[in-house]
Amino acid sequence: MLAAGALVASLLAVSAGPAGAAEVKAGDDNEASPGNEAPFSACVGDAVEAPDPGFSDVPAGHAFAEVISCIAYYGITNGTGDGSTYSPNADVSRAQMALFLYRAAALMGVDLMGGDDDMMADYSDIGDVWEEAQNAIRALARNGILMGRGMGLFEPAADITRAEMAAALVALLDHTPGAPVHTDDDGLYELGDSADTAEAPDDWFGDVRASKPRAVDNAVAAAYELGVTQGYSDGTFKPDDSVSRGEMAAFITRTLAHSNLRPAGLTAQVHDATKVTVSVRDADFAPVVNQAVDLFRAAAADEDRAFTAAGKCSGRTHPFEDLMSGKCEIDGADPVTQSDGNVELTLGGDVGDGQTVWVWHGELGDKADAETDFVKVSIVKGAAPRVDAEKVAVTTSLAMVGGEQVERAHFGATVTVTIQMRGAADDGKEVDAAPDPDKAPVKYSVLIEEYVDNPETDGRFDSNTGTGLSSRTIEVTIGADGSATFTVTAADQDADDDGDYKRVQYTVTTGDIDGDGTEEADVTAYVIFADEDPKVEYVSVESNSIQVAPGANGTANNAATVTVRDQYGDPFNNAGIVLLSNNPTADGDADGSTIRSRPLNTGRGGTVRIGYSYSGGAAEETLVAVWDADLTDTKTSVDATGDVTVIGGDKHGHTKVWWVLPYTDDAGTLDGAKVLSIDADNDQIVVDPVENGAVDPTSINYDGNDFFTVIDETGADSVTTPSSMTDFEAAVAEALAGAEGDSPTNVTPTLFFQSYRHDEPSSITAFTLTIPGTS
Repeated sequence: MLAAGALVASLLAVSAGPAGAAEVKAGDDNEASPGNEAPFSACVGDAVEAPDPGFSDVPAGHAFAEVISCIAYYGITNGTGDGSTYSPNADVSRAQMALFLYRAAALMGVDLMGGDDDMMADYSDIGDVWEEAQNAIRALARNGILMGRGMGLFEPAADITRAEMAAALVALLDHTPGAPVHTDDDGLYELGDSADTAEAPDDWFGDVRASKPRAVDNAVAAAYELGVTQGYSDGTFKPDDSVSRGEMAAFITRTLAHSNLRPAGLTAQVHDATKVTVSVRDADFAPVVNQAVDLFRAAAADEDRAFTAAGKCSGRTHPFEDLMSGKCEIDGADPVTQSDGNVELTLGGDVGDGQTVWVWHGELGDKADAETDFVKVSIVKGAAPRVDAEKVAVTTSLAMVGGEQVERAHFGATVTVTIQMRGAADDGKEVDAAPDPDKAPVKYSVLIEEYVDNPETDGRFDSNTGTGLSSRTIEVTIGADGSATFTVTAADQDADDDGDYKRVQYTVTTGDIDGDGTEEADVTAYVIFADEDPKVEYVSVESNSIQVAPGANGTANNAATVTVRDQYGDPFNNAGIVLLSNNPTADGDADGSTIRSRPLNTGRGGTVRIGYSYSGGAAEETLVAVWDADLTDTKTSVDATGDVTVIGGDKHGHTKVWWVLPYTDDAGTLDGAKVLSIDADNDQIVVDPVENGAVDPTSINYDGNDFFTVIDETGADSVTTPSSMTDFEAAVAEALAGAEGDSPTNVTPTLFFQSYRHDEPSSITAFTLTIPGTS
């Protein structure tokens, strides 16, 4: 009867948990998750970037290095021994834990001078403990944060258990101003922003609930919900285990995150990619009130160009329109820190993914430059919504040359093949897709076949006419990013004889990818392995795409860099290259390009730079770099329209150069101009302003002070979107790429602008890009 009564009492002592609660478990069965984690951290800025505390047993790569540095910065630990070590693997005693809590409490704004004297125990075993620890033990006990173990004993030398530590940290947060911890009428913890809306923690550890009183179970559950503790990977908490000093540092820093503690100086932290909270503290970590702060932003890709050569904010940086303050200057519209030393700023819809935000503070009238002491934060809005797969694309690790995939490799090379799911995004554009994480893993079958081919009889290896040598089937599992890889290779069947070839062909069977009941067609590709001597296979040419036309009787210089590669994608040296133009000078016509006719050989790296001169006004030029297969007289030609006629085995590459004149019309308004090119590095766009049958390249300059809008008509409905300068540039580049390809939207985009003043860089112009949807 006594045993049964004890069992009943034990059951009554354990909490049943609220409806919908979940036990923390291992693996995929775990449905528990912390719901009250701190959105910010005390371990930012100098708290982790200040000079290393110098503990010889905590190297830079140590698992707890950052959190140990953080508590050392705030003075919560002074290390062990002479202060040169930290002893991260040593267990924490109850006296040490009291001292850590005592120091943390002062930083977190907890007043330990009060408390309940009735809770004060005259522990008989702390007389030999050092004075600071005695004061900590008494203060914590008086406030109900860390109690003794009964019978008037504190047991200061005993190891603190994981359950005791969790309970003490949650009790500390219950005393911390602004922390989301409250107690109900039974003294149990509830979590939430206010006592009126707080709820009991809804997740628990099975080994704690089965072995500990209700109050301990409640405290450990609260610590989990608050993100203070995570438990073990097997779903247990192990409440009676000891705590190492490294683990203790992690526990305490997660607890500090729920307070208003921040490092000295200015720090900024992002929340939900829509808000930046700026904090200013003095040297003692006390809040600084009424401190004006300024923010400006730029795309991450433009971070290196945020300041001009003179150190001033460049046109690549932008103010936050929602804040109504000027850029790079402290003015009367800038926000100021509140009584807690913080100011929360909602960034608004003009902040996109991949943005960098500069934050600084100063006095009224101060201007920012490259020497200003900034804090930079990155805006990452998280992954885009998952796109369902409709097909797969297959690529290899072989080089891409001029947009063309190299298809040959040397015998013995290992080539990585990547299978990537593809699908349509909400705007109809094809993007990378990913499998549904709630469904079984996606697996594809790949048939790998090896053939011996002769290119003289089998052409481009586009059929199974070769002699089959071997075949095998493998299975690949698609990862969370929608991709999978495998490798192929081939050995030379006759190493003593050149001119051998093997075609390794792979066929990917995907089945019904999009779930429409129809099996998709297999995707087949191949890699050619060979030992043939290198020969010219690829020629590409690059030039400055936008050049200022010199006008009548003027001359300007330009150059083209030609790169030649062999069939394996390797640089090809000593290849004779001739550069042609569709607009050469001729007898009786001084306008055009003057280019030497004698071939120039590629040097190391397979490149050669060929200079030439141009005379005349605005024009569209096509440059063609030609390698002559006969090595005698180049017969390949380019006509006035830019069409290239290739003779024999010549290899060539081509590019466009726009010889432009600036737009100078005082009207400052243009509608429906065809967009020809964009130079984002120099903030310049090229348009053809007049529909007259001829192309008159005209340059327009823009900067970060202008307004940008993109009208996308490629979907079912026209979509108008206000845009940042960086997004506008990306939209122009993407639209131009579509206009040059085989896309059904291959129509040249058009530009409308108004209030443009070519001679007033500070003027504000409104640009609207229209991307047509039909050809």
